[in-house]
Amino acid sequence: MRDYSKAQKREMRRLAGIAHERELTREMSVLSDSFAAWQRSEFTVFDLEGRIHRFLTGPAKQLQLFYTARNDDFKVARAIASGVLNRDEVDPDLLVALRDSIDFAAERL
Repeated sequence: MRDYSKAQKREMRRLAGIAHERELTREMSVLSDSFAAWQRSEFTVFDLEGRIHRFLTGPAKQLQLFYTARNDDFKVARAIASGVLNRDEVDPDLLVALRDSIDFAAERL
């Protein structure tokens, strides 16, 4: 990780938090759809329990592991490359500082 100013580090933590919330919200909406389908009696409570378990051990766990790791620069770069964060939400100077990381993340998506 390169040297970033304190302000840039603070901004990356803020942006990583926004990205984490957006990704978790997206995954939770899938789980919410499962609850709605269960309420319509489309499957049993045991099926719903299985979906909750898969959510907790799958997407929720992966997001938690990713967003609690260090390297806020890569978190933000990946969020930008994947479209979770829009470039216009990011300070232009920070975008320049993250350019190589964004390119790296984009290549791996």
